[in-house]
Amino acid sequence: MESPVVTSLQGEQLFKDNCYQCHRPGAEALGPNLAGVKSRWRDAELLYDFVRNPQQVIATNAYARDLQKKYNGQLMLPFPQLKNEEIDAILKYCDEVSK
Repeated sequence: MESPVVTSLQGEQLFKDNCYQCHRPGAEALGPNLAGVKSRWRDAELLYDFVRNPQQVIATNAYARDLQKKYNGQLMLPFPQLKNEEIDAILKYCDEVSK
C-alpha cells in the first residue's frame, strides 16, 4: 500500500499543531531552527526516531545529546503519532518559509 502524500498546507498545519510551541522555521527559539534540519542529521531514519522518541535517541546518540545540552537540557516532547511523510512535510514547510 502506497503512503499518502502530505501537502505543503498540511505540513504548515502539522508544524503549527506540533512544533510551533518550541520551534521557528528560519530562527532559533526554545529549540533549534527547523529549516535545513535534515542536513544536520546523519540519516533521516535517526531524525524520524528522534521526533517520535527523543529521550531514547538522546540516550544512544552523541549529536542528540549535544542538542539537548545546547538547549539548556530541554527535552523535546515525543510525537509518536507522526508518520515519516508528516515529518517530511513539516520540515519542507520550514525550509520553504525560511527562504
